[in-house]
Amino acid sequence: MANRTAIDKTFWGLFLFLIGVAIIALLSASSTLVYKSTSVFSVVGQQVLFLALGVLVAYGVQFMPSVWIRRFGYGLLAFAILMCLCTMVPSLPFVKTINGASRWVI
Repeated sequence: MANRTAIDKTFWGLFLFLIGVAIIALLSASSTLVYKSTSVFSVVGQQVLFLALGVLVAYGVQFMPSVWIRRFGYGLLAFAILMCLCTMVPSLPFVKTINGASRWVI
């Protein structure tokens, strides 16, 4: 069982600070969308949800044994590079093109 008291406070402090900066930048950059929308939180809510999900994933990865990261890291990197290269082929079923930009995370 992982030691849950050994939390890297410096990492989490910087991580949460950067998340705060990202939310402020997002609020600033989405001002035109907020003007057209009914609420500030309807536009920014999805991004805040993704940030919260990222915090939960980071918390879980913190306690993952480093052997797992060493074992699966190169395979996940190869998969990520392959998926990024797949965005150059817009006819693939999992690639979506919006406003001229291709994405594989839909």
